[in-house]
Amino acid sequence: MQHGILGNEFGFLPKLATIDAVYGQFEKDWYVANGASAESIRVIGHPRFDQALEKTTLTRNQFLKRLNLDKQKKILLLIVRGNRFAKKWQLLIKQIKKLLDINIIIRDFPNDHKHVLQLKYPFIRSTNKLTLYEILQHVDVVVSYASTVVLEAMLVGKPVFVLQTTLPSYTGYYDQLTPFVQKDPTKLASLIHLYFINAKWRNIAEKKRQKFISYAYPDQSSSGQRLLNLVEELSKGAKK
Repeated sequence: MQHGILGNEFGFLPKLATIDAVYGQFEKDWYVANGASAESIRVIGHPRFDQALEKTTLTRNQFLKRLNLDKQKKILLLIVRGNRFAKKWQLLIKQIKKLLDINIIIRDFPNDHKHVLQLKYPFIRSTNKLTLYEILQHVDVVVSYASTVVLEAMLVGKPVFVLQTTLPSYTGYYDQLTPFVQKDPTKLASLIHLYFINAKWRNIAEKKRQKFISYAYPDQSSSGQRLLNLVEELSKGAKK
């Protein structure tokens, strides 16, 4: 089973399994282009993402109170990974604060300590021990490195901006989201600003999201059930 987005070749090639259960059409096309047979790739999604499509029991008021956020302001979620690309994140935050008066919250991986960005910018709130899907449903915009969270946020219907970094053997997974994928944090901050103040840019972002999901995760029926069906199919074939 696919464990995360197919961002680069590492962990995905060489292909060893009889069947690879993948998220969507992107992976199927990529594997076939790299020599795999179409029959050995099945679009299954991931059972974890089934939870993303369910409503959380945490209300918005509970969420705001838990993180001590201003209910009058929009909420921007930053997805980071340790101290990687810290200078770029700092540039992004400084520019956003110049342009917008919003709540900024941060989720690290793992999210078990005070992040360096919080130490530098005390106005940033940590998502603490809330689950990703409890958080996503209550934020207005997500900004992330090229993480699987980008896909998960779009499944929940959220606009996402990607701070792109150099990745060896990058597959181009998020290229369809251009111009909302930028290596320059200042440019990315400007696009986030446009999204909040301009309805035209919100429409563009939503069309990009829908187009991306239709290719990257086209089947939003129960992934758990599709996986079970595949396991039963392969089990019957093995018995024969």
